[in-house]
Amino acid sequence: MNTYFDNAATSRPKPACVGDAMAHALLQAGNPGRGGHRAAMLAANILWDTREALADFFGCDNPQNVIFTANCTESINCVLHGILSRAGHAVVSDVEHNAVMRPLTEWRIPYTVAETFPNDPAATVAAFEAAIRPDTRLIVCTHASNVTGEIQPIRPLARMAHSHNLPLAVDAAQTAGTVPISLKADGVDFLCMPGHKGLLGPSGTGVLISSQKIPLIPLKAGGTGSASLLLRQPTEWPERMESGTPNLPGIAGLGAAVRWLRPRQRALAEHEWQVAGRLWDGLASIRGVSLYSACPSPDRVVPLVLFSVAGETPEQTAERLAERGWAVRAGLHCAPAAHRKLGTSHVGAVRASVGFTTTLADATAFCRAVAERR
Repeated sequence: MNTYFDNAATSRPKPACVGDAMAHALLQAGNPGRGGHRAAMLAANILWDTREALADFFGCDNPQNVIFTANCTESINCVLHGILSRAGHAVVSDVEHNAVMRPLTEWRIPYTVAETFPNDPAATVAAFEAAIRPDTRLIVCTHASNVTGEIQPIRPLARMAHSHNLPLAVDAAQTAGTVPISLKADGVDFLCMPGHKGLLGPSGTGVLISSQKIPLIPLKAGGTGSASLLLRQPTEWPERMESGTPNLPGIAGLGAAVRWLRPRQRALAEHEWQVAGRLWDGLASIRGVSLYSACPSPDRVVPLVLFSVAGETPEQTAERLAERGWAVRAGLHCAPAAHRKLGTSHVGAVRASVGFTTTLADATAFCRAVAERR
């Protein structure tokens, strides 16, 4: 079994309660909203309890504004389609994931790219503001790059967006569960996240939380278990955005993960930053290793390190480490824009990302493995 340094792709391991909750849902629950019997009611309770847990975790006053999706990508698609499918222009950062860039391109939605400045939040906000046009309808920004880990100034971005009567959508794929974020305190209008990364839930789960200040056109339509006589999609949330039978076992696991994480979140995040800092320091001391972002810290960089080794392609480095029992991810990380900004788009780089079970000893041993060439 490899020592796992790929938590930015999906967290591993999961708390034991996640599997227990999923098994309970599979064995005991029915289809929520599709019956008044005990199994259907248990399913409905699982959905509501998880909505409440997520609303509490992310500073949302109304659990009905919590929408379940298949992943963060679907959550982002819901927002882009919901606001821009008929008309409008978007402003996005220069480090966005393909979860943002491909839908904009595929649906031929006009957009302008705003430059981000890692050491100058005010300059980042100014760049976004300068990119606003008369037809702009949405500002989109990743909370932290999945390539460099750099954290963006979400709160001042929200204030600026609102001064122009524009909503802010945030891709929290790398921050949800690790970096504190509140819909209410930070002024975020649409918060998109996966369940399977920092929230420690199962794959196939995602969340969209809305301030409900801006209506969305649903990405899909169909049965919701409510208002079945109507041929039009219901207007009430969450039913308006959740057509079809949900991934109940996954949602049950996500709810268990969030409840387990809530009282531990701060301590686990501090531990992850400490380990990632050790990792960064160790790699920085190795001759021939290039680092592409600052040392991980709560206000600047999430717990990941991007690097390359002289004389090896990223894939060769990852293969060499895998042979020694280390799991990392090499390549472009589905975010070519961020690699173009770094000048690494021709080959990519190696990403090592820690989790709550990664130890300081693991970080030290990993650096030793990187230094040991063939």
